Amino acid sequence: MDPELDASITRFQHEQDIFAKAKILHFLVKEKRYPMKFVASRISLSSSYICNLLRILKLPDLVKDGYYSGQISPTHLFILARLKDQESMIRTYEEVLQGDYSTIRLEERVREQLYHIETKGVYATSTLVTALQKKFMLLDESIKVKIIQSRVRAKIIIEMQGNLDDTTKILKKVLQN
Repeated sequence: MDPELDASITRFQHEQDIFAKAKILHFLVKEKRYPMKFVASRISLSSSYICNLLRILKLPDLVKDGYYSGQISPTHLFILARLKDQESMIRTYEEVLQGDYSTIRLEERVREQLYHIETKGVYATSTLVTALQKKFMLLDESIKVKIIQSRVRAKIIIEMQGNLDDTTKILKKVLQN
């Protein structure tokens, strides 16, 4: 094995500072070009967590200072780092301080900025989901319907099995109803 890799992983595991950890990962993934999945498996973290750590390196110094002074948590850092530019990060960071945002409130605010969708309303009830599934199944018993709803979108997946003639007939039934 690569002694430099082993030394970097050991430093990462003993490091307490989140930004120092991110810099070690940056060195391994960006400079040494180790695959992210490989690094993730070596340090027993998920690839998405490593992405979050790498992303915080682009945060402006003002936000980093807020973290070091205890005004925001590491989770706040991860959420703020999802924003595309430093101006948005600073503006949203200032909102966090003024409004004493929880991470949930910050997540909603960042989602509004990124997707231009305000978080409001409630999820579809299980009764509504079941009714939709039954409506499709009335057209044909072989239809399977999966409904996925997040805070920013909903998706209905209609699955049917059969040859092209069978599935085309079912699709025509769906269109007619």
